[in-house]
Amino acid sequence: MLAVSMAQSFAQTRVDLQTQAKNVDFSGAASTKPSKTGTTLPPTCSVGEMFFKTDAQPGQNQYACTAMNVWTALAGGVTTVFGRAGSIAAAGGDYTAAQVTNAVDRTASNTYLAGARQTFAPGTNSSGLRLTPGALPSAPQAGDLAIDANDSNHPKMFDGSTWVGMATVPNYSTTFTSATAVTVPGTTHKLGTANLVAEVYDNRTPAWHVEPDYILIDPATYNVTVYFTAPQSGRVVLSAAGGGGAGGGAGMASQLGDYGVSRYSDTVLVLGGNCSPSTPCNVRIGGTVYSMTGSSQVNLAGGTGTAYIYLDFSGNLNVGHNLTLSCSGGCTAISGITAFPVNSIPLFTWSATSNTWDSAGVDRRAFLSAKALIAGSGIVTVETGPQTLIAVDSATIPSYLSSSAALDFASIASAGCSELTLPVPGATAGDGVVPGWPAGLEAGLIGTMRVSAANTVAVRLCNLSGTPLDPASATFKATIVKTF
Repeated sequence: MLAVSMAQSFAQTRVDLQTQAKNVDFSGAASTKPSKTGTTLPPTCSVGEMFFKTDAQPGQNQYACTAMNVWTALAGGVTTVFGRAGSIAAAGGDYTAAQVTNAVDRTASNTYLAGARQTFAPGTNSSGLRLTPGALPSAPQAGDLAIDANDSNHPKMFDGSTWVGMATVPNYSTTFTSATAVTVPGTTHKLGTANLVAEVYDNRTPAWHVEPDYILIDPATYNVTVYFTAPQSGRVVLSAAGGGGAGGGAGMASQLGDYGVSRYSDTVLVLGGNCSPSTPCNVRIGGTVYSMTGSSQVNLAGGTGTAYIYLDFSGNLNVGHNLTLSCSGGCTAISGITAFPVNSIPLFTWSATSNTWDSAGVDRRAFLSAKALIAGSGIVTVETGPQTLIAVDSATIPSYLSSSAALDFASIASAGCSELTLPVPGATAGDGVVPGWPAGLEAGLIGTMRVSAANTVAVRLCNLSGTPLDPASATFKATIVKTF
């Protein structure tokens, strides 16, 4: 029997998918990886190759070779919106493009150029634009707007030097019956200032103007009290427009304490906040009236002590202190002051503790009046600005000129004379001279004095001793009486 042995052989064939595959469908494959992967792009590539960079940001991993040895990222743009990554599909509540046109960062400082138009339309239950009330900024710029919480929430604009109220000044009216005194609390009229005009009318039709006995306005609480000598009925009208009225109301008048000082912040005092060009704060010193038409600031940098706020005799607003502070807006800070200077007009003292202004100061203002100076016999008064000069009337009372000097005469021969001079400012030819001789003048010497020239007195000594004599140096005095 013939036995034949055959050996099995196995062979592996690689399939070229480019030429041998047709209608390839990998949807059933356990996995597909059509791209090379890695963390570093290959240094060489040919057009059409793909690479998946595993360490790139998700969604931006795929690269294609777009030119010889040139890799180009295929993904880009926004990768996440509101927490959604990858391909961003619209969802409920998303903003449309129209809604974000001209959108700005509300926390940034924005400048709108000419032509920009913004409309803030009010709704049924909300305002169109709202500014939150607060303290006025301590370092404003021209054009700034603010709602002043310290002035009854009145709107104000900074004009480059001071805050200017923008609101139309309102009136307040209240009626009364058979009253001899009518009080309107500041918390009721809410005009937020002591710069008020008060008018009174009776209850007739048409109403007649009534002149009250007097009116008091509290500069701190703004409470207004109107007094009558007999019971009256009618109404009181208050206006914050300032100025005076026929009804006895007062605007920026001294009895209202118009020049006030207020604490703006821990480190800032405001002086004369009610003073303006239309309602100036005036002070008369001598024959001169000084007007303050704006507010000033006292800025505290540190320390514990007291500030003395006053006007000097020239009408200057000064702040004397033993603190570290500065003034702006028309006042001058003067260090080393521990009390109001002589000839000053006190306004306020305000203390600071540990680098912070105290909550309140001390009002030193008072009603000031002038005292007439009448020159009596031999006295004259001359007004010079804020000062009154009081002097002696030389036409009535003689004046005296006096001068002395040490003179050293040379030796004087027997029966001879010698002459020296001493200066006497103001002396004129013809003036009488009262001589003052030295106590130790040598015996045998006699002398005379005369005005020898303007401002000069000649002293002559003659020797009657019978022998030559050399006088010792001595002090000679000349007095001239100026008669009228």
